[in-house]
Amino acid sequence: MGTDNCKQIDVLGDTPQALDSTWTDIGDEIDTAGYNKMLIWINIDIGDSTNVRLRALAQTSLDADAAEWEYPILSVGATVSGVEGNYFEWTTDDDERVILEIGLDGLIQVIQLQVQCQADQTSGTIDNLYVHLI
Repeated sequence: MGTDNCKQIDVLGDTPQALDSTWTDIGDEIDTAGYNKMLIWINIDIGDSTNVRLRALAQTSLDADAAEWEYPILSVGATVSGVEGNYFEWTTDDDERVILEIGLDGLIQVIQLQVQCQADQTSGTIDNLYVHLI
């Protein structure tokens, strides 16, 4: 597969994302129109945080006022503790480097990634997050 069919995005750049007990956007909305898969390369510095969660919200356009829907997670990675509702969750007290996959099937126009952790335990960060669209 040539690079014409792929796009890689450094979602955070040089600024780690602090974890919080509320769902927080991580990076900008991602234009996924025409792509079949989203691979998410995530590096979590767990700190004192527990139950770190990552979810994807689907939108019909890049319009800031577009409605968002929780996008279903169909599979989990080896170190993901589980899928609860529509998010990936890590319950172990370990730093993680994980690659996750979300199927798009060329049908989803926009994805917004969000993170969250358990209340009162917010010292962790997402140090790196890269998205590879195929």
